[in-house]
Amino acid sequence: MRTDLQPILARHPGLLRRMRFVQLRFELRSSDERLRVDVSDERVAATVVPAGVDIPASEFVLQAPEAAWREFSKPLPAPGYNDILALLEAGHARFTGQGLGFYRNLFLVKAIVSAVFRGDARW
Repeated sequence: MRTDLQPILARHPGLLRRMRFVQLRFELRSSDERLRVDVSDERVAATVVPAGVDIPASEFVLQAPEAAWREFSKPLPAPGYNDILALLEAGHARFTGQGLGFYRNLFLVKAIVSAVFRGDARW
């Protein structure tokens, strides 16, 4: 999982405009890793959370096995792995938490997840 997301997102001015008024905190989890993502004041900070460390609650958590994230990361992922919504609908990932922040900022969340796993903010 990548943590230096700001340069990737900065290549997309539309995303920076969306982030202008967003306050969002969520987690991405795999079998082995936890990544905390904070969006605030047009900035994105991603921090790897060590196992066993308690952190303040997130609005939502997207969790998938390492194999699912690996397939999602491919340039041409298989059907059911090509988008975070497809991962959820196909049962390859799990969503917990409040859906309002997720759906309200869906394009931004998709771009951040893509930047973390693919190195590009495409969705």
